Formats: sequence, structure tokens, C-alpha cells
Amino acid sequence: MASSRLSQSSSLRIVASVFATIFTGFGINAIMRPQNALEFFEFEPPASASGQKLVDNLMVIYGVRDIFMGVAMYSAAYFGDRKTLGWIVIAGSGVAFADGAVCWAQGKGEWNHWGYAPILTAVGSLLLGALDRNEILNIEPPNDDEMFQLFWDPRVLDLPIYQRDDRKIELARTFSVRLRTLGFRTGYGDPLTTHDFRAGLYLIDKFYSSAQRMRHGGHRDEDTYNEFYASRNPTLAPTAKAAIWAEHCSLPAEKQHELTESREYLDIEEELGQLLHLRDDATSQTRRKELHAQKRKLINNKLRQVQRN
Repeated sequence: MASSRLSQSSSLRIVASVFATIFTGFGINAIMRPQNALEFFEFEPPASASGQKLVDNLMVIYGVRDIFMGVAMYSAAYFGDRKTLGWIVIAGSGVAFADGAVCWAQGKGEWNHWGYAPILTAVGSLLLGALDRNEILNIEPPNDDEMFQLFWDPRVLDLPIYQRDDRKIELARTFSVRLRTLGFRTGYGDPLTTHDFRAGLYLIDKFYSSAQRMRHGGHRDEDTYNEFYASRNPTLAPTAKAAIWAEHCSLPAEKQHELTESREYLDIEEELGQLLHLRDDATSQTRRKELHAQKRKLINNKLRQVQRN
């Protein structure tokens, strides 16, 4: 899948590192040469010795602040992820805007700070993905075929499929949230699981030829299904997988609303709700299985109607 993600550009990390160097340099200069650093604000130096000593001490505080910002940017650029770096750079632009506002209140010197603050904001926004775009959205649908088949880039075949931007494995909870959101956005009534995709290919394998299964699954090798998708767990029978898939299968929003608002469907849901409050005995368990079977049958019948139309 080809993608154009400006936020992943190494150039942005280099630019952020340049700003980190500038901030660190400003900080060191403020500590070592407080009077020179004060000129950057275009403030008038104090006339008294006590006033000068106070300003020198304040410039040390200012210098430590700048060094901290520089080290934070360095750390995020080399050890953190791009979003952390992006927010730190944007926070740096806020500091620059605040320094400029103080100078503006004093009557001059604000553009020594406001001049580079927008650049920091822009770089930080780019690191956060403000201009990222996915080139898959630009693919034109085929005129003479039912689908456009996408293949994995060979460079990622040996990489973990759930890899984050920082090359660490994505947490199971994060992946589960993404999969759940994906299912709801595409119209599924219940959260998707990884087993649903396997069960869906099982149905394709059962009712279509091997060539059709390879095409729908995006496989180049006929053995891919048997090696990676076919269940190796003897307790999960193919019919059970098909039932799981059918339970989660998606209907168009209008047809899904018609189904869930039908009297028959509502009666099943109401009885299932009542069974939750009863004693969990063999009779109630059997009845729940019957109701779930009726529910799947309603869904399957509605799906067939949509497919025929």
C-alpha cells in the first residue's frame, strides 16, 4: 500500500534538531553572557549594580529554560516518536510567542521572537501529520473489473504487522480499539475480531474456486490460505467460524435499521435480555442458543435479500 506521509520525513527531524541546537545555544549564551542575551530582547540594561545582578540571575533562569527545551527536542527526535516531538516543537513556538509578547509590551524587540515562532508551529504541525495523505484514496476504480487488488510491499513482509511508528510492537489494547472502530465505521453491529477475517475467507474457500479465493484475499500463492488462514485449532470447527462471521456480517445502514427495528428481531432481543436475569441452568442455556440461532437466521436472510437486489 503506497502512502505519502510527510510526517515520517527525516528532514523534519533534522529541522527540529536544528531548532534544538539554536535553543541550546541561546541557553548557554544567556548563562555565560547575560548582557549579550539581554540585547536579544532589546531591553535597556539596569543602571545600578544590584539591578544588574538581578538581571544576570534571571538570565541564568532563562538560559536553563532554553537548554531544557533543546534537550527535550533532541530526546524526542532520537528516542521518542514523531508526535511527541511535534508537540514539543509546538510548545517551543508558544514560548517564542510569549517572549515576543513581553518585548511588545516593553515597546520593541518582539519580532526577534515572533519571526521564527510560526516556523516552529509549522514544523510541529507537519510532525503531527497535518499534511499527511494516503495515496490509496487517489486510486481510480477499474472500469472492467469488480475490484482493484492491492499487494503488500515486499519490504514489509518480514516485519511485525502491528508495528508502531517507533518500530515497537503495538499494544494489544490499542490494536483492539482500532479494529473495533474500523468495524463500527463500516457498519458492523458488533466489534470485529481477527478471527472474523479468517472465517470470511473460509466461506469464500467453501463456495468459490481457489482462484477466486486468492483474488478476494489478495493472495499470490495458492497455499497462503492453508498455511496462514485455515484454522489449526480442532475445537473451532468450520461451521463455528462461519457462524461467527455471519453474526458480524455487515448490512447497509438502512437495511440494518430495518432489521433491528423489526418486531421479530426486537422480540428476540427482549427475550435474551430477560434470560440474563434468570438462573443459569440447562433450560435457559438451551433457549439462549435457540434465540441466537434465530437471530443469525434473520441476519442471513436479510443479507441474501440485499445480495439478490
